[in-house]
Amino acid sequence: MQTNRDGTAAVVHGALVIGPPSGDGRRAVVRAEDGIVLRVAGEPEGTGPFDVLASSELAINLRTEAPRVDVHVEVSRDELLATMRVERIPGARYRLEDQPPNHSIVLRRLVAERLPCPDPTADDLLAQLTVHGVTYGVNEAAIARIVAGGFGPEPVAKGKGAIRAQDGSVAYQALDERGAERYVRAGTVLARVADALEGTPGRTVRGELLGVDPPRPIELAVGDGAVVESDGRIVATGDGHASVANGTIVVTPALVIDGDVRSTRGEVSSPGSVDVQGSVDDGGVVRAKHNVMIGDAVRRATVDAGGSITLGGAAFDSTLRAGHTWAALDRLRRTTAPLARDVARVANGVGQLIAATRQSGTTMHPIRALAMVLERVEPELERKIKAALAEADRHRGAVPYEILAALRGGQEELDAVRGGRAPIDNLALVADAFEEQTARLVTLTRNRPELSAAFLQKCQVDVYGAIVVTGKGIIESDVRVVGTIDVSGPGAIIRGGRLAVDGAAVINELVAGAGSGLTVSLAPGSTLSARTIGPGVMLELPEGKRRVTTVEDDVRLVVARTAAAA
Repeated sequence: MQTNRDGTAAVVHGALVIGPPSGDGRRAVVRAEDGIVLRVAGEPEGTGPFDVLASSELAINLRTEAPRVDVHVEVSRDELLATMRVERIPGARYRLEDQPPNHSIVLRRLVAERLPCPDPTADDLLAQLTVHGVTYGVNEAAIARIVAGGFGPEPVAKGKGAIRAQDGSVAYQALDERGAERYVRAGTVLARVADALEGTPGRTVRGELLGVDPPRPIELAVGDGAVVESDGRIVATGDGHASVANGTIVVTPALVIDGDVRSTRGEVSSPGSVDVQGSVDDGGVVRAKHNVMIGDAVRRATVDAGGSITLGGAAFDSTLRAGHTWAALDRLRRTTAPLARDVARVANGVGQLIAATRQSGTTMHPIRALAMVLERVEPELERKIKAALAEADRHRGAVPYEILAALRGGQEELDAVRGGRAPIDNLALVADAFEEQTARLVTLTRNRPELSAAFLQKCQVDVYGAIVVTGKGIIESDVRVVGTIDVSGPGAIIRGGRLAVDGAAVINELVAGAGSGLTVSLAPGSTLSARTIGPGVMLELPEGKRRVTTVEDDVRLVVARTAAAA
């Protein structure tokens, strides 16, 4: 009796074995997983299921996977960088997995052999860059690293970023950019200029040009009184008032007042000079550390200048004071003048004393030598230096800070040498410091101040320097001058009031006038030359007073400079 038995399928040593059915049994059923392609004659190829009677009916294709290289190129958003990442995927050859007999089976693969992946060539990688449009800034060394086995991500191309243009700029230093004037000394750095710089175009890794905008130039000009140095510094060429007006830096020698000055305007003052285009009236006050120029008259007002006063007209019922800054600097100059010489003498004396002791076979300590020289050669040196510092301190508002600081530094250095805290050779530095500051003071006092006016009436006048009256003269005024006074023009007179002269006076005519008359006081060492002195004029001389009783012509008085006065 025949038994009905289903067919079987098995895989033995990698080969498909089909057992046929018996009786009314079913055929074996074969399926395949992905990667295995089955084909039966007359049927489209696929993965099954297929009913088969024998192994020969079923063609099995185990596809070989070839090795491959996957290249990934990424370009940054700004297109200035391209990176490359490489995946090396090996290939494989397969065989069927052994399976026991069964009516229905699914064919599965087992790797029989791995197929190594060859390294990509540089040309392969460059071709991939080209596919992605990367043509600029390719890094061949990075490509070589990938070819040699690198995986990445590797920066394989870099663009060139654009460099923005730099606009011109101004950094104000001793200036108020809002326009307010500020007094400055010669050499003061007013501002620093950074010139405009052109930008540099860039390029993306795809070769596209990155343009730049042109820079904006400096909208600034340099006018009178200032200069642009090669390093971009804008420097004042002289003392004056610095300002920025209409985009131009200027340093004017004076603070200019366009119009009149009255009490309602308030006091006009400046650490430099003042130039009033009009008049000064009705309680107006003008003060300047340097010079004052007034285009018209001065009436019932005060004008105070450390330097000169120049009046375009006359002065009435006013107070005029000129030259006090100059006088302070001149006194300091006379005080500091011998210091450099005296310190140099001390330095030379110390050197000679030390050399002499060495020749005698002994050694004298420099501090000991300095003490001996100071005692024998310049015992008053310390007192003189302190006197100069005291004079500078007394007039610190008039004396430039640099001079005061240098004098103090010289004294401190001398003290350091005496105390052994500085080498004896530094005496030369002290002498140089005193000499340099004396030279500065000589420069600052080279031009003697002057009060120049056409006419003075009922004024209080105090001048260090010179008084020059070009018109009718001086009427009923109290005038003091340390220097010279010239009222010698034809028809010019000094009538009434008081004239005190410490210097030289050249006068056309002195007239007592009404009231208290006229008193002329001459200090020791002064001279008076007068074409005419009228009766009633009181002459005050060091030896006594004398009232003129009759008209005296061509008078020449010379007052001796006595030892006491000197």
